[in-house]
Amino acid sequence: MATRDLFAIRIAPIGLTRAAAAIVAALSWTSFLWTFYDYSWGLTNLELGLVSTSLYYSHAANLFIAVYFSGVALGRADWANPKHYGHVLIIISILFAHYWIFKGSEGFWTSPLRSKFLHGALGPVLFAFYFLVLPKGKMEWKNAAAWTIFPLVYTFYGMTRGILTGKFPYAISNVDKHGFPLVLTLIATTTLAAWLTGMTIIALDKALAKGLAERAFLRGDRSSAS
Repeated sequence: MATRDLFAIRIAPIGLTRAAAAIVAALSWTSFLWTFYDYSWGLTNLELGLVSTSLYYSHAANLFIAVYFSGVALGRADWANPKHYGHVLIIISILFAHYWIFKGSEGFWTSPLRSKFLHGALGPVLFAFYFLVLPKGKMEWKNAAAWTIFPLVYTFYGMTRGILTGKFPYAISNVDKHGFPLVLTLIATTTLAAWLTGMTIIALDKALAKGLAERAFLRGDRSSAS
């Protein structure tokens, strides 16, 4: 087997990939629509539901993930490329870190079930999808920078909306209260942390690919010897 082929030995069958993606998509849509239902007072105030769900990073991330996995489930195999899936891992990592740093376990256990899924169970599910379904060794170092685009776009959107309306998505992003230097420093720190997380994920991906390739090579040697 050629060396370049060894890195694809853990590609899941397309049926399994799409089936797994369909399950994640269904769970993500359930979480997002349940949130919209609650925020809109049981669909009696759709404008309030739209305003509320479009404000917070958690719900923007939830919607992105739901759309992403819907695309994979419907056959967009290119979306399941690990180079693109890194976006998902960075998005959920930021969501998870932000929630647990500022809310903590107390906020988690008193939150509704939909929030427990989004801020608790979804992260492990998304990483499990990578470990169990996607091929290894496809990520490149340059991908880490691209994976920070969604958080940066949301940040620009949230700050612009806050400046124009006076309603910032999170207290820490309130530039009227904390000033631009502090808020911009926090944004830069978060972006750097996201990039470093991406680099760590890529390093892990390459290590896993190397391990799989070595095991495949050893199995080939044993087969030849027998």
